[in-house]
Amino acid sequence: MIDLGDAPREAVPPPVDPPVPLRALLGLLSIALLGLLAAAGPVPHSAAPIVIPADLGDAVYVSDDRMFVVSGSTVVGNGVRVRTIDTYELPRVLAVDSTMVTVSGAVDQVLRAGDIIVASYQLDASGRWAVVAVEAGTDETLWRRPARLLGTDDGQVLLAAEDATLAVDAATGIIRWSVVRPPGGVITETGPAGYPRWLVIQSASGLLETRDAHTGKLVAGRTLPLKSGYVWPVGDLITVDTRDGYSAYHLPDLTFRWRTEADLSQSWMQADCGTLICTFRQQTGMVALDRQTGRALWSSELWAYAEPAGPYLAATRLDRRIDEPAVWLLDPATGKPVGDFGRWESLGRTGDGMIYGKIDVRGEYVLYYGLLDPAEHAIRVTGAASGVSGNCRAASGVLICRLVDASVAVWPLR
Repeated sequence: MIDLGDAPREAVPPPVDPPVPLRALLGLLSIALLGLLAAAGPVPHSAAPIVIPADLGDAVYVSDDRMFVVSGSTVVGNGVRVRTIDTYELPRVLAVDSTMVTVSGAVDQVLRAGDIIVASYQLDASGRWAVVAVEAGTDETLWRRPARLLGTDDGQVLLAAEDATLAVDAATGIIRWSVVRPPGGVITETGPAGYPRWLVIQSASGLLETRDAHTGKLVAGRTLPLKSGYVWPVGDLITVDTRDGYSAYHLPDLTFRWRTEADLSQSWMQADCGTLICTFRQQTGMVALDRQTGRALWSSELWAYAEPAGPYLAATRLDRRIDEPAVWLLDPATGKPVGDFGRWESLGRTGDGMIYGKIDVRGEYVLYYGLLDPAEHAIRVTGAASGVSGNCRAASGVLICRLVDASVAVWPLR
């Protein structure tokens, strides 16, 4: 959340006209398609899922091409439990190994560093975390630290401790390097989800630095105007709240790029919005900025989220009714809706301009899944899933859902 106060702002373009409900033929097409599919039964050639037994309290995490199922809960002490982490290779869903981890809180993230399982767990409701590393396929704890897990790569684990960011050896837990958080300052990570590329350090005195997140080495530094607010990474830019607007600097060299006085109060920024910087207000509504100049291009009170989808933005609303479209296609230049996919919901981007999607059959534990093609304004159904209770996600070309009996089921998406 970013509060820029009540300072005068650059004029933001007025909101674009709201879309006409079900204005696109795709909406009608998806409803008709669903009716035909439901009447005809399972989609021909639907692949049978691979089902992994699980209980209600079990959790599923995915990182790259690995799926982790955290199950079991054997009490071994006061608040201390042993959990089982079963690793599967995606998309084939091949069992890799089974690892036992001892934790004193709920596991909230699992990553792998070679033959080492690294798990994060929450110690209490106040937001304190700890990280434990265990030899994969065993119950041998290698090390444990109070910290938040940021990523694993090159045999090291990146951690955010209370007063520093640490890189530790994955096998031993020995610190390879550390960056101390300045008093009153912050350290922000930016880059891919699996492991940050850069660390951005902001001090209360106005010093801004970038460091390589793999080595900890200093890359660049510059002094910001006094009383600057927090920084926000957006792709290859770092934006700085200047209280009367925003300034943007290129990463990692911190070269000044542009300044905007657009009203972005109570907003957060989407890291990947194509040629735009998409900023979203606390509840709903967005402002789109030109990534190259920072100029406010358009605004809308409708959208709660948007991301690139082929030549368009795929946008969602926070307050949509059950019979309204779930994914709208917007013209990035104007923000105007150009179509929708009816009740089909997004499961994430495919990486080649399309969107994995699903549509639920109302009143039944059945859904259909497939590919939404923004460029062609088309829907290709690739399969059906039954007995699904929800919690579905797409990863590594597969659909992962929980079934009504809490089991984990995996279907190929193409």
